[in-house]
Amino acid sequence: MEYKVIRAEKINLASISAYLLMLLVFFQSILNKILITILPIDNIIGYVMLLCTMVVIFTNRLRINRKFLIFYFACWGLLIYSIIFIGGSAIQGYIIQFLSFGSCGIVCAFVQIDFQKFFKYGGIATAIFLILTLLVGFADAKYSAFAFGYALMPGIISIFYLIYNSYLQKKWEYMLVWAALEILGLFCLLHYCSRGNLLQLYIFAVLCLFLIFKKKILGTISVLAVVIGVIFIEPIIMVLYQIMEDMGIFISVIWKNYWLLTTPGQTLIHGREDFYINVFCDLDITSFLVGHGVGAYENIYESYVHNIFLQAFYECGIVGIGFIIFVYAVFIKMMFNKRNTVYEREIYIMLFVLTLVKLCLSDIHWKVSLFWFIIAFLFDKLERKKSKNMLTIKV
Repeated sequence: MEYKVIRAEKINLASISAYLLMLLVFFQSILNKILITILPIDNIIGYVMLLCTMVVIFTNRLRINRKFLIFYFACWGLLIYSIIFIGGSAIQGYIIQFLSFGSCGIVCAFVQIDFQKFFKYGGIATAIFLILTLLVGFADAKYSAFAFGYALMPGIISIFYLIYNSYLQKKWEYMLVWAALEILGLFCLLHYCSRGNLLQLYIFAVLCLFLIFKKKILGTISVLAVVIGVIFIEPIIMVLYQIMEDMGIFISVIWKNYWLLTTPGQTLIHGREDFYINVFCDLDITSFLVGHGVGAYENIYESYVHNIFLQAFYECGIVGIGFIIFVYAVFIKMMFNKRNTVYEREIYIMLFVLTLVKLCLSDIHWKVSLFWFIIAFLFDKLERKKSKNMLTIKV
């Protein structure tokens, strides 16, 4: 696909709102911390996201393809079906989440921006976030309403790209500034990261080796090393914990894994196996095909599955899990397309790292803006690929 970038001479409301909406979707937790610190209002991020969505709709001529509209109304059909036949407060919560976070991701996917600027703005937001974190202390970062590691990951990825692109353009002073900020970010991340964050860092590194640096041998060695590490995970954790104790330092992910291994009744997946088993309880031919309805799991078990594939299966049956698998299969195929530009590869990697790991371990797919972004993004890319027209990006 051929790309042509046209830079506008003046910054207008459309471009400002588009960039802000994109940043809100990708850097939601970081900007939430900044906004709450400046303006302490409950759900401030949701209000700002909805406001930006409305501004983008009215200031940008969004072209949403028909196939996506069919899918979008099908999702509404599922929600309405669930309201009628299931009910409960969980369903009402899903509708609110779909309207606020889901719509932001959908609209954001149809806005074309210059991703080089996007990474730059994300890096600046991350710098402000780290300064606030250092001012209030790590304890607040660890126990605040958002997960610190997951909040910081988009910034870590963006700053890495800024370092890499500064190196390619031989802008050494910018590269040094971004590198210093990246070191600080990694220090904060490793100090209070989760296992999911380490998994994100690992997947990001491997994909960069394969797609950015074209180092297939190093990438393959990395994959094999992790497979060996998983096999011998228990002795590795014990050794790392002893090193941590001897050095007098604290790394939360090592401590938590050690606690899980040494506490009776605990496992390394921390009780998630119970959530997974519940998915297959009361399974019959109807629920196997079409599921129990959106929000049914939360209504019954007062929790969620902590895995996008299993939750889709419980809510929408084999049709739901089939769709999720199809989405990520197409996404991976497009990510490894040799015709992708450097910035396309970078945004594909960022999307994959930020969504798949978290959705497989913690979040609910209905309330994650980036999940809806990926779906709409794929519909848009597939349509543009089919038409084979030159895409013009206006900034």
